[in-house]
Amino acid sequence: MKGSIVIIICVLSYLTIWVQPVDTIALAANKKAIMVDKDLKKIDSIKKIVDKKETVLTQRLDDASKTIDYLNSLINSFGQIFTILGIFIGIIALALPVVMYQFGIKPSQRALKELESNFDTRLSSYLKNARDNEIDKAINNIQNGSPEKKNQAIAYLTLSYHEGLTDQQLFRIYAILNRNLNQSNIKSQLAFILTTSKNEYAEHLFGNEESIRDPIIKQMAYLYFTKTGFTNHRENIASIINTAENPVEEFITFVINLAQYSYSEVIELFNDENLIDLLNIGSSSTIRSTFANILPNINISEQVFNGSYLYRKIQDVGTAAS
Repeated sequence: MKGSIVIIICVLSYLTIWVQPVDTIALAANKKAIMVDKDLKKIDSIKKIVDKKETVLTQRLDDASKTIDYLNSLINSFGQIFTILGIFIGIIALALPVVMYQFGIKPSQRALKELESNFDTRLSSYLKNARDNEIDKAINNIQNGSPEKKNQAIAYLTLSYHEGLTDQQLFRIYAILNRNLNQSNIKSQLAFILTTSKNEYAEHLFGNEESIRDPIIKQMAYLYFTKTGFTNHRENIASIINTAENPVEEFITFVINLAQYSYSEVIELFNDENLIDLLNIGSSSTIRSTFANILPNINISEQVFNGSYLYRKIQDVGTAAS
């Protein structure tokens, strides 16, 4: 009996000893299970996060791949464009010299040739217009300016008239002279300018008997008749000589003026029957004695004079008078 009790006590003691560790182990196992569960939950959470990020990363990789594909296609397009552009530039580079020559250099060469050929004409035209304006101003000053401006204007006209005057300018000079100016220097210079070329205003002025009464105008008339050919003014010359107080002296005056201009025309005058027949030059003795004095001064020999129509006319007058 006692043995059974002892055995029971021993068994109970053994169970008591082992039951307590089993509970501890179970409790520890339970805690570990809880921790494992928590770890699993964390792992699941991390996995979800990783999956989500993986999804985002995958999407971004897809987007990047698409972008790269787009950029590659764009680069290919640019490559094609650059290739075409390079070909185009090459064509232009080849064609540009020809185009520049045809439309740039060649027209420029033509324009330069035209400019060179017309430069003198254009320059002359510009200078002529400028000179005409200055001459118009000078004539205005002669008409309406102060004495100082009139003298300056006359000086300018004296230096520039030889280049030619317009018809309007000649008319204005004629109109000034036709007023019978009192200033002798202005009158002589303007009348002299009017004699420089054959023109209708000089014809009117020097063919007017009233104007010719002015000694200055008469002297300039002789100069005009000499310059433009005395044979064109026979009647005017004869009228001036025949209406003079001393026709012989007037005729000599004209001969001297003509001799200063042309020796050959003096000889032509002496043999001009039309003009000589118009003259009323008096007795032969007066003419012979007068011409005997002036022939050396006009470089006409007595032999040439004696062979002229004028000499024969004088002889005829002397014969008729006797």
